[in-house]
Amino acid sequence: MTRTAATAKQRTTKPQQQTLYVRINDALRRRLERARHLRASITGTYVSTSGLMRRAWDIPDIRTTWDAFAREYGEL
Repeated sequence: MTRTAATAKQRTTKPQQQTLYVRINDALRRRLERARHLRASITGTYVSTSGLMRRAWDIPDIRTTWDAFAREYGEL
């Protein structure tokens, strides 16, 4: 077996994540940009806005708030 074939067999494919597009106002976008730059300055590594949101989504309070909005206004 060639090296590339062995490497290909070892790789496992991750399930594709569903993409969610959300429109946000300019004030929230600016706040996210500031948070992104702050995080990057602390860690010294680039942080994408989607990565920042992915981390925020794992915070229970964020999910609870989202679920409350969904119950009040219907699925968003």
